Amino acid sequence: MGKIELCHSYGLVRNKQRSRLLLSAFLGPQALFLAQFAQAGSPVKVSLSGPDSGTVGSCTDAMTVTLLDASGNAAVVANNTVVNLGFVLSGQALPATGHLYADADCATNPITSVTIAAGLSSANFYYLDTLAAGIWISATASSLAGTNKWVDLDPLPPTKLVLSRNSSIPLMAGGG
Repeated sequence: MGKIELCHSYGLVRNKQRSRLLLSAFLGPQALFLAQFAQAGSPVKVSLSGPDSGTVGSCTDAMTVTLLDASGNAAVVANNTVVNLGFVLSGQALPATGHLYADADCATNPITSVTIAAGLSSANFYYLDTLAAGIWISATASSLAGTNKWVDLDPLPPTKLVLSRNSSIPLMAGGG
């Protein structure tokens, strides 16, 4: 058995070897309720979530890289884990006009990876592009199944209307 810690004030027992919590609460002299929370398994794949669209020239809302276990549950990592980010088109790496950022303002230097810190299962990043198009964003990590996510960037709405006339067509007096 692993080391056992007691948190007397809340009645929590933690067995570190099995990473399980037992919560006990007494609701009367005859009632004892136990709830067991099991930690997810080891990470086997990378998942990407976040917005499916954005606007050209604006930083997207947060996109999240999450490591998942074989059952699809978020898997906490024991050590810092680097997840590589990029753009793909038809399975080929793509030089994109946009960039990925660690900050919500997309004001720092562009990034090509995020680090999921030990004790966590996910990390956020942001996308900014100057070209209205759709693109696949990829996320891969060593020895884990990678993933791609499609993001569409909508053009900005028009800000002015320009009318011009073809100078090779003569204007006729009298509206004719």
